Amino acid sequence: MSHETGRGIALELQDVAYRVPGAGILVDELSLHVHDGEILVIAGPNGAGKSTLIRMIAGLNAPSSGELLLGGRPYSRIGITERARSIAYVGQSDDTDGRLTVSQYVALGNLPHRRASGARAALEATGSALALAGLEALGGRRMGDISGGERQRAKIARAVCQKPAILVLDEPTNHLDPSARGELLSLVSGLGITVVAALHDLTLIESFASHVALLRAGALVAYGHPAEVLTTGQVRDVFSVDMHRLPHPTQPRHISVLDIPVEGRFPVAPMPAEEPVVVLPRRTAGI
Repeated sequence: MSHETGRGIALELQDVAYRVPGAGILVDELSLHVHDGEILVIAGPNGAGKSTLIRMIAGLNAPSSGELLLGGRPYSRIGITERARSIAYVGQSDDTDGRLTVSQYVALGNLPHRRASGARAALEATGSALALAGLEALGGRRMGDISGGERQRAKIARAVCQKPAILVLDEPTNHLDPSARGELLSLVSGLGITVVAALHDLTLIESFASHVALLRAGALVAYGHPAEVLTTGQVRDVFSVDMHRLPHPTQPRHISVLDIPVEGRFPVAPMPAEEPVVVLPRRTAGI
């Protein structure tokens, strides 16, 4: 699929591969590019190479061959501090010191800018990031005392404090309940910056991403708009499950659902015809 014209290329991968002695090829000569402001989701089954690719894009691992370019410049020619000012990374298993307050943790995002900006600018950036993530009321709480969803929002707020051009996320919705997943992805989508994220939940991708890269065994299977890539046949071929798009009951859009068979001990009854819902009377204690 062709990208929009008029936007610069924020990130480009040219025949990028990652090999580990004894483990084989984890990412196999992959090429793609992301324009400014686009949201790319990297999808694929377990072992497809998603996290390996995400870590290379974040600059944490160097490719075995090929090249990554940031704004047209090779990663190898960009220093660590300069790269940290351009790329913020949120991993799926980032450990946080539970003794830090939320404000202290978010303020860590200012570190790449500490020489160029003063204390007041850092304080303002922290406050803005807390407000953006809806964490103003939790600024004084310890990281170890807040919920998983709140910790994930704090991680996004810390990344926002880096003032990055690209936000890189590795499974940001892991361990979150459905409502918290939607809130987190809505927050990320509203940032207006380039985002590259690995996501496990296929049903969230189409409403969140502008593009999706589908991986299998380290190779790029398809790349383009989610509706073009996550077709019924392609999802079945890569994930061995069926995905269907159903009309939303009240809104002019569709809902993506996965049909995941479970071989249970209890037979599933067929869907009954429309029947009135029977509401049992409430019983009081002792009756």
